[in-house]
Amino acid sequence: MLEACIAADQGREKHQLSLSIDEIMHECKTFFFAGYETTSLLLTWTVFLLSVYPEWQARLRLEVLTECGEENPNGDNMSMVFLETLRLYGPALFFQRKALTDITLGETKIPKGSAIIIPLVIMHQDKEVWGDDADEFNPLRFENGVTRAAKVPHALLAFSIGPRSCIGQNFAMLEAKSVMAMMLKKFSFTLSPSYVHAPADVFTLQPKFGLPVVLAVFMDSIVLLALVALLVVAISWLWDYTIVRLIWRPYRTAKEFREKFGIHGPAYKFLEGNNEEISSMKKEGDGQVLDIHDHNYLPRIAPHYLRWRDQYGEPFLFWYGPKPRICIFDYELARQILSSKSGHFLKNDAPQTLVALMGKGLVLVEGTNWVRHRRVINPAFNMDKLKMMIKTMMDCAQSLANELEDVALKNNNRETEVEFNRKFRELTADIISHTAFGSSYRLGKEAFHAQHDLTEITMATLFQVQLPGFNYLPTERNRRKWKLEKNLRNALMQIIQLRLASKDGEYDNDLLGLMLGACTSDKQGEVSLSMDEIIDECKTFFFAGHETTALLLTWTVFLLSVYPEWQERLRNEMTMVLLETLRLYNPAIFIQRKPTTDITVGSLKIPAGVAVYIPIPIMHRDKQVWGEDADKFNPLRFQNGVTRAAKIPHALLSFSIGPRSCIGQNFAMLEAKSVMAVMLRKFSFSVSPGYMHAPVDIITLKPKFGLPVIVKLLGE
Repeated sequence: MLEACIAADQGREKHQLSLSIDEIMHECKTFFFAGYETTSLLLTWTVFLLSVYPEWQARLRLEVLTECGEENPNGDNMSMVFLETLRLYGPALFFQRKALTDITLGETKIPKGSAIIIPLVIMHQDKEVWGDDADEFNPLRFENGVTRAAKVPHALLAFSIGPRSCIGQNFAMLEAKSVMAMMLKKFSFTLSPSYVHAPADVFTLQPKFGLPVVLAVFMDSIVLLALVALLVVAISWLWDYTIVRLIWRPYRTAKEFREKFGIHGPAYKFLEGNNEEISSMKKEGDGQVLDIHDHNYLPRIAPHYLRWRDQYGEPFLFWYGPKPRICIFDYELARQILSSKSGHFLKNDAPQTLVALMGKGLVLVEGTNWVRHRRVINPAFNMDKLKMMIKTMMDCAQSLANELEDVALKNNNRETEVEFNRKFRELTADIISHTAFGSSYRLGKEAFHAQHDLTEITMATLFQVQLPGFNYLPTERNRRKWKLEKNLRNALMQIIQLRLASKDGEYDNDLLGLMLGACTSDKQGEVSLSMDEIIDECKTFFFAGHETTALLLTWTVFLLSVYPEWQERLRNEMTMVLLETLRLYNPAIFIQRKPTTDITVGSLKIPAGVAVYIPIPIMHRDKQVWGEDADKFNPLRFQNGVTRAAKIPHALLSFSIGPRSCIGQNFAMLEAKSVMAVMLRKFSFSVSPGYMHAPVDIITLKPKFGLPVIVKLLGE
């Protein structure tokens, strides 16, 4: 506070707030008095009341020992006791205000210059406002908060109300709680026989003869109390987690869905839900290898959705561990959830491994934080900026094309076999590094490798039972995850530090530059990001910015190799092929949302907290929406645009729809077009005889054994 006052004294530039030395002296007097006198009296009268009512002393002590502790003594009981003390023994006895002009308040006319006295001590014991027990000590009146403690919302006037309310009220309450927590941990107190109860008005309300109290030091009993309290907490937790969350609540939820909503599904199994069934079905499907012309890979990656839909109808309820999930297949329901009613839904809780992989960036962050992040990042993806990136995208693609050309020219048949999945991952990583972070694949290599390994850990644990606290145990897998998280953070910090060191307060207007500008901005009203939030966004865009486009390119080359006639057509028009690739081989397998309140979407009633799954590959093959050739590769369905490709306008869900749709969709399409333009100019593709068609769900849809392709150099 003193620093702020002195800085204000020295700030003489125009528009800066300033204080004179005399004003600083006056403020020091104010806070020297108000900063200790009132809080000391609050503590004094609290100790008095706790001595008179030992049951509340014991209640607070238990709260301090079991919930709050010395560093955060902010329990509910403590707050209630302090508020009740302020009501009965508030330091200030009255407020007064003087009318600047003639004024009428209600039916009372007050002439200019008249002083008005507001007697707090009388108003705080008004039985018509506080109830018949207004004269008694009853902290429970505040159990629903200050505004509901009496019959009018702002009945507690201890800190005043309105613009002239006490600036230090939070300071005073924190100070009092901190002191009282320490005292309760070490002592019990009772009133001394010599105490004389004689509250006196000595400018503030004080005990006229002081407050003599007998203190008793807690030793063995405090340890016993702590153990008992911990045992109570442990039993309560076990009851809540084991009986309520793992048995009773799933049973009740399943029964409610059956009887009230007519929605059925596989039976819940203790702790694991349907995870074991899902893993077993996916393992069985994983052994199948498809014909390269067979694009119905759903029995491989989503056999549980298909089986349960046939068995229980649409929609159905299933269990991810002890958490219920609804799987829907209706486009209209999906549209409402993702678009028109999106404000009632959150993205579902992400497992800790996925947060470690992608960070709490734009994909996973929620609420006002998402709005703030989106506002900072949006300018990096406007179309004018994206068009300026095309040259960089094509230069990166040209480097890969030159590399492949050099290898192909060494062979007499001017062709070579290339594993494109790996090549495209490296290429798109290089493009996102250059365009969004002003870096290169070489500098970001450590980050990409860490994310690749974290992806494997995430998938390995996705359908395992997650016990509370297990993520913090030093198991071999957790230690490896922690090391990868550290490597990822260090690699991203290196890129950030290089940018900070190379710029003098100006950070360019790419994605990283915009985020750093928001981090260092000190202008009032500007949107800001913390350094941790920037690192989370870097994780998000390092992963989403290369992984998804790499897979779009991979599956596009696969389809063009299977349908060579479209290679020629694509040299003239590629948008249709890219959209059809996204329809058949979309990187994301499903979209999920969780309602914040009970909500009805169409005819479907969804209770708060029950996540909704939208299985993209199944809906993209719905013959009632896409026609009888929904399982076939037919880019011509998009010849009149995306909205006319199916029987409903927003049937392609690859980038989602609504306010949470993918911010990078234009970037991804431009990148894919740039790369394919370079590749098609120089090469033709055909599937290698060694390719095995086995799409697999590893966070995103990947070719399980890679994509080996015969690349043939075209003639001049």
